[in-house]
Amino acid sequence: MSRTSPCTGACCSVFYLPYTSDALQSRASHIHEGQYIAAMVEPLTLDAAAQRAADTGIDWPKSILGGSPLEAGEGHLYTCRNWEERTRKCIRYGDRPEMCSAYPYRKMCRHCGWHGGRSTKRMSR
Repeated sequence: MSRTSPCTGACCSVFYLPYTSDALQSRASHIHEGQYIAAMVEPLTLDAAAQRAADTGIDWPKSILGGSPLEAGEGHLYTCRNWEERTRKCIRYGDRPEMCSAYPYRKMCRHCGWHGGRSTKRMSR
């Protein structure tokens, strides 16, 4: 993340994965970079996720859940152990998994407007 990047790291602060923590651990060897991902994520309770979202300025719960099956008991909310809250940067940026490096998957980031090296939102100073 460069100094001119509008990225706030919100997507690393709290995010949804379609696996519970137990399922992620048991399926890690069958998921692309699953062992790395299982080691880097930390499960959050709904209350902890809501607090992190508020602290990061995320539109909770819409931008996180966005139609996810979490309410049906499938999946879980996580934070990343490699995201440094104070600096809002990844401490393993050069070695992060594809799940992170490819985000927002050719779409506009719903948190900061980042899209393929450009922001669709104006940075506030």
